[in-house]
Amino acid sequence: MAVSESSSWVTYVAVYNPGTSKPEVFQMHALPFGATMSVFSFLRVAHSLWFLGARCLGFVWSNYFDDFICMSQDASSTVTSGCVRTFFDLLGWKVSGGDKDLPFDRVFKALGVQISLFNFGDSIFLLKLAQVNRGASCFQRKPTRRGNTQCLGKILALS
Repeated sequence: MAVSESSSWVTYVAVYNPGTSKPEVFQMHALPFGATMSVFSFLRVAHSLWFLGARCLGFVWSNYFDDFICMSQDASSTVTSGCVRTFFDLLGWKVSGGDKDLPFDRVFKALGVQISLFNFGDSIFLLKLAQVNRGASCFQRKPTRRGNTQCLGKILALS
C-alpha cells in the first residue's frame, strides 16, 4: 500500500548497518505491513493513545484498532470534544472527518452497532445492529454479566 504524499514526512526509518557500525536512514514508499511486528506495533500505539486519554486526561472512551469512541455528559461535551481534538493534534494523529467525527449524541453508531444511551442514568442502554435490516436488539434491561454476554452473542451472530 503506497504512502500518501502528504504523509511522506513521517515515512523515514533508521536501520543499523553492521558493516559501517552506524545507523542508516531510508524513506519508505509503501506501508511496512508484513514487516515483523508492524500490526502489533500499530495496535500498541493505538492502545497507548487510549491509555493516555483514559488515565491522564480522564476521557471515558474505548478504541478498536484506530477507531476511538468517546462519551461525555451533555454539560461538558463541547469541552470534551475540544480536549480530544487537541490531544490528537498535539500527537500528530490525524482524525477522520465526515460520518466518523460527529457531535456527541445520546444515540450514535460505532463499528456497525447503534448505541442508545437515553436511559443510561438508570443503568439501561440499548444496542442494535446498525447495518442489518433484521437487526437484533438487546432488550432494555439492567446490565448483568449474563445479559451482556447474551446481547454480545446476538450481535456477533448477525454480524
